[in-house]
Amino acid sequence: MTQRGGPRIARLVGDFNHSDIATRRMFGDSADVLPMDSLDACLGEVPARRADIAVVPVHNTVNGEIRGAGGVPLAEMAESMGLRVLATLELPVDHVLASFGNIGEIATVYSKDVALGQCSRIIEGHGWRQLSAVPGNIVPLSTASAARHVARKRARAIAAICSEEAAAHYCVPIVLRNIADSPDNATTFHAYVRADSTIPAPEPRGP
Repeated sequence: MTQRGGPRIARLVGDFNHSDIATRRMFGDSADVLPMDSLDACLGEVPARRADIAVVPVHNTVNGEIRGAGGVPLAEMAESMGLRVLATLELPVDHVLASFGNIGEIATVYSKDVALGQCSRIIEGHGWRQLSAVPGNIVPLSTASAARHVARKRARAIAAICSEEAAAHYCVPIVLRNIADSPDNATTFHAYVRADSTIPAPEPRGP
């Protein structure tokens, strides 16, 4: 997402991960984005006045409350910083399996650890090896960076669990859709602002 003006929005780094998709749906494709390495950091940029808005996930229907450093729920962390909710979005989490190979050729799947856990049935059913980081790299994968890794390698034996948007962005073919264990998987995102902010709530946007 390019940075173009208007309120500056802190959200988790990466294009076409769920934080990016949520930000686009709330504020549009031309939002002025400040990518951050952690959800805690996204929130912290707002009281520090380096960002006007922070978009963070606060609850998932499968995993429950989403927590930051030290196990503190992000909603509680935002409240302790004096932030208030400007807007809320419930984002359906529709995981796909993306690969240059067919399902019989896949041996290893890459994704964010939470996404791997949400798709455990298909992973265990096929006996796939699951990795939440690229070997030799300690940085955890997001669903979008998993798709990027598969796109770079183009090996038929590897796949990514990611969003349909990430698969399309990185030109990785979709092998299977709707692979999550729960068909009702959704994440609630809040857009937080300072208590004294005069930024208007965004207009509702379609998917």
